[in-house]
Amino acid sequence: MIRCEWIYLNFCSGEEVISEILLWMSDNFIKEYNADSIVKIINQTIQRMWMQWVNAHPNVAERYHNYKLNFKRNGRLNLKPYYIAGLIKSTKKYKEINIKEIRSDKQLMKDYRERLKSRRDKLHQIYDWHSHFD
Repeated sequence: MIRCEWIYLNFCSGEEVISEILLWMSDNFIKEYNADSIVKIINQTIQRMWMQWVNAHPNVAERYHNYKLNFKRNGRLNLKPYYIAGLIKSTKKYKEINIKEIRSDKQLMKDYRERLKSRRDKLHQIYDWHSHFD
């Protein structure tokens, strides 16, 4: 546990995380578990505790939420792979497929990216994008 990154952030101690995990497991009547489920529970618990800590500190919360918004905006503007994979997953045809399988299909990702780029090019020809501040 000492090597975990969240301990260095100083928003909670290892004992608090373990107690939260044990409480969650007892609330959900989990008595038998394997290593994969424990890792998943640890990640969910740390994420929940992190968001509670972030929302309790307004300056950090504002910076964190702005970072997330800018990350999404950058992916949308530059057609990053995670953005394209999310759009493909949202269609009816690929709803049941795992996102990792979508990202591993390079031809599908390339075709969808080209379709998005051509649609954007057509829109730029129709609308001459000028800022209203000019």
